[in-house]
Amino acid sequence: MSGLKTSPSALAAPAGAPDLLEFAPVREWLAGYTNCDRARGLALALLPARDLAEVRRRLRELAEAKRLVELRGAWAAPPADDPRPWLEAARRGQRLEGGVLAKVALLLEAVERAARYWAEAAGEAPTAAAAAAWLRPARTLREALQRAVDAAGEVQDAASPELARLRGRWRLARERIRERLERMVAKGAEGDAGGEGSFVTQRDGRYVVSLRADRFDRSRGVVHDVSRSGAVVFVEPFAVLPLNNELRELAAAESEEIARVLEGLSREVEAHADDLDAGSAALAELDVLWARVRLSQAIGGTTPEVADGAAARFDLRRARHPLLWRQAGGEADGRRAGEAIVPFDLVLTSPQRVLLVSGPNMGGKTVLLKAVGLAVAMAHAGLDICAAEGSRLPFVARLFVDIGDAQSLEDHLSTFAGRLLRMDAMARGGGPEALCLLDEVGAGTDPEEGAALARALLERLAGLGAWTVATTHLGSLKGLAGERPEVVNASMEIDGERLAPLFRLRVGVPGGSYGLATARRLGLEPSVLERAERAVPDEARAVERLLAELGDALARAEEERAALEATHAELSERLARATEREGAAEAQRRESEKRRLTELGVLEAQARALLREVRREAQKAAAERDAGALRALATQVRALEKAGDAWREAAAVEDAGPGLAEVAVGMEVRHVGLDVVGRVVEGPDAQGNVVLARGTWRITCRVADLRGPARDGPAAQPPSRPARAAGARPEAAGAGPEVDVRGLAADEAVVELDRALDRAVLAGLSELRVIHGVGRGVLRDAVVRHLTGHPQVAGQRLGGVGEGGRGVTVAQLA
Repeated sequence: MSGLKTSPSALAAPAGAPDLLEFAPVREWLAGYTNCDRARGLALALLPARDLAEVRRRLRELAEAKRLVELRGAWAAPPADDPRPWLEAARRGQRLEGGVLAKVALLLEAVERAARYWAEAAGEAPTAAAAAAWLRPARTLREALQRAVDAAGEVQDAASPELARLRGRWRLARERIRERLERMVAKGAEGDAGGEGSFVTQRDGRYVVSLRADRFDRSRGVVHDVSRSGAVVFVEPFAVLPLNNELRELAAAESEEIARVLEGLSREVEAHADDLDAGSAALAELDVLWARVRLSQAIGGTTPEVADGAAARFDLRRARHPLLWRQAGGEADGRRAGEAIVPFDLVLTSPQRVLLVSGPNMGGKTVLLKAVGLAVAMAHAGLDICAAEGSRLPFVARLFVDIGDAQSLEDHLSTFAGRLLRMDAMARGGGPEALCLLDEVGAGTDPEEGAALARALLERLAGLGAWTVATTHLGSLKGLAGERPEVVNASMEIDGERLAPLFRLRVGVPGGSYGLATARRLGLEPSVLERAERAVPDEARAVERLLAELGDALARAEEERAALEATHAELSERLARATEREGAAEAQRRESEKRRLTELGVLEAQARALLREVRREAQKAAAERDAGALRALATQVRALEKAGDAWREAAAVEDAGPGLAEVAVGMEVRHVGLDVVGRVVEGPDAQGNVVLARGTWRITCRVADLRGPARDGPAAQPPSRPARAAGARPEAAGAGPEVDVRGLAADEAVVELDRALDRAVLAGLSELRVIHGVGRGVLRDAVVRHLTGHPQVAGQRLGGVGEGGRGVTVAQLA
């Protein structure tokens, strides 16, 4: 078992330290997400671990579980009841009742479901699946229990053959006695034993009839009950006495058989008690794991990285106090409601391990202190923290907390004495793996002595390398950061005009106390306030004023930085959108060019096929082909050649860029279709034509086909003609109704087949015969696979009689 409680390795802390951080309410929050009593107990007993390997194992387990929930959904919840009392009773040899056995069956069913889920998920979440190793299904026992008892705990007929036989006899005997009594009642309406209003019922497990007391003849039956008014008696007629006796005997035998069945099943449960207990414990741990996932979802949590040694650091990003998040509605409404809590960023790295936070009262210093400590406690307990992705925490083996009133009437300690004991524990137990949290350090006694004690303690903790976060109002401590490299000042930001807290942490600058300013805002008696202001040394007032001005300047600088970051983000977004649009346009251009070249290739292939046909027809006897057919073929050839020229010219014009704005005689220009340079000697005329001359030749062309003589790159090459695959038949290149791929490799045949399909579709054919031969079937299989699901193919079949049979596949074109 993974052992969530891990009491021996629990984070070492003085008594009550986690409670001072409000870790108990977090555990109760976690327990509220569990589904069974045993898991709830584990959640309430959860403690932070003080072994780094265990901390990392818990966080890795949680990260795997969150990812698993996203991929597969949640695993099944265990039954609510804790089975340990039943199992202990079974171990003592007690007989378990039907209701308990039904709950054991539910437990076994839950074990089987969970075992299947985690067996499938083990490869994706090996750490989270570790607890599932203790899930040991007992299918035979589960089926026996479900066959014997129903969900309500009633023993069923299928529990044993003898029970089924006894119940069958009992039902038959019951029907006989009811029929007998109902006949008596019917006869009684005619003056016999019954009468109007009589009915059949039961008293003390025996069937009786109701009779009017004044008509009852005691010689005919036994009275078992009398109505409250005495007017009706419930009588067992002597005639049915043997049948009632038989019924009682059968009921007794049934009870004995039920007891025997329950005893046998109880002993089976006893034999599996250890496995059932281990399975229940595993289900409880997995239920707590599910509760940890749900708590993470509720706080918008993230899994931090925890490190020790040189890699240890505090790097809390947009951190919040989880209980404040919940109070602000973060649990119910998600992140939106929780945004009301102002987040803080905190970075501490060696050697700067001591953070001294100052500022006015009610500015959020104590909340900050608790939020930092709670983040550490939650992470070490295997819970996500209420912070943004990328947050990091140092490994902490010892936690010291001095928050709130430490007085104890039982131990005869004053508040200050209690605080001194906590400070002593820090001074003695601090170290690189310790976290010390002090609220209002040095308070509770004479300010000068308190400041001296606080300074000495902070210097001691800095020297020990302990992670320390302390809050203070003592002005003399604020200079400690300039004297010790381990100490960093920080303050809680305040609106200097309204004296309202902003709850934002500002690292690097101490904060003012604003005591007199607050007193003035609250309307303190003027004479008292005036005397107090006169009593403050000029140096102290100057320091407070400088701190306020520095704070305002930093606030303005941060606002400007935020504005610059927003502008930078906006510009980056615009650049990304422009780049995306440019890429889309380029992709569209390439696709258009590819489509044009493909269509041009098809046209050229058709032209070549027709040319071959013309040549074949010319070689045939005139009797077989007349001149009219030849002229028709020649016309088709010329039409295709013109279409090909038009495609080439259109592609060349589009690639050449914009045309010339003005053309005049004497200009040197380039014809984009011919890719030659010449000089304009005539035109342009009314139709937009000019005459170009180069050397001894002249050509008439359109102005739209002309560009400047210079080219940005090498001359565009005309589209290459599609190469025919080696071994292909000459007939396969035409737009005929068949293509012959015999002798080709499978991949070559697929390429040739695609070309034939393109030609056939453009030619308007409805079918294409693919000649692949019989052989070993390799080519046929390749053709069939390629045609299946092809966008140009509506269906396919083997060739019929006269079509080539099994050596041909006929593709029906879409």
